[in-house]
Amino acid sequence: MKFKYYWEDFHVGNKRKLGSKTFKKNTIKSFANQYDPQVFHVDEKKAEQSIFGGIISSGWQTCCEMMRIIFDSYLLETASYGSPGIEKLSWSKPVKPGDTITLYREIKSKRLSKSNNSIGIIIMLFEAKNQKSELVLSMEICQMIAPKPRHKEG
Repeated sequence: MKFKYYWEDFHVGNKRKLGSKTFKKNTIKSFANQYDPQVFHVDEKKAEQSIFGGIISSGWQTCCEMMRIIFDSYLLETASYGSPGIEKLSWSKPVKPGDTITLYREIKSKRLSKSNNSIGIIIMLFEAKNQKSELVLSMEICQMIAPKPRHKEG
């Protein structure tokens, strides 16, 4: 299978805007009712009395929406082997209904796996900012991506 992006296509220091998503109250409440039903995600009256002053998105919903942007912007076309996990994750500010969140990616480091040189290891920093350019989420992810296939001489 051919892909558009391989390990060699990711360059340390490269920064890229990946896309944006506007959060709506009904989707915030729907996600929270299913996965994170804390009162400040689902109950408008109680949320108004909370430290947030109203409904906010679950941090996990913010992560999921950012993952969708990652997928749509490049991952679908990448020779990805997945990820062993998130190294660092922080939710800096709440995401409120009507907020438009824009996701940025920076390539922090890359190397070939020490145990299998057919696996490229890339550390990526993702930062999500709201329409005021305030950081709302940051996460550092280790991504495993295949190097370009080598052509056999014959």
